[in-house]
Amino acid sequence: MAGNAFDMENVRPLRPPRVLLAVTDRRFVRVASFLFARHGFEVASTNGSKELLDLLDERVPDAVILDGTEAFGEAARLAGAIEGLHPNVTVIVLAEERVPAPLSNVRILPKWNSFDQLVQNIARRHLGLAS
Repeated sequence: MAGNAFDMENVRPLRPPRVLLAVTDRRFVRVASFLFARHGFEVASTNGSKELLDLLDERVPDAVILDGTEAFGEAARLAGAIEGLHPNVTVIVLAEERVPAPLSNVRILPKWNSFDQLVQNIARRHLGLAS
């Protein structure tokens, strides 16, 4: 340990990280729900914008995962609205193979090949570590 640095790798959360999947692809929801649960996450899912906003207030997740496959611009706008209303919630937009050019603060990950990265980013953020 150097200086004032703390070894945060052994820190455990007081509660499991909460993830809200706002994805219309039912196959992805099943796979992601299984993998997140296997890593100790609490998982909820929705495919409607109105229900999403209600669940955000009700469950207060650590992360919201939006599917930008069909309408990336809409997902990016929704991500901005969520971050404005809930600044402590991490919002990640998923895209198919071809990821659009990065937008200002929108975190974009490939939809089908980044589960480990997704789990690690959310877990580290939940512990207060840089993602």
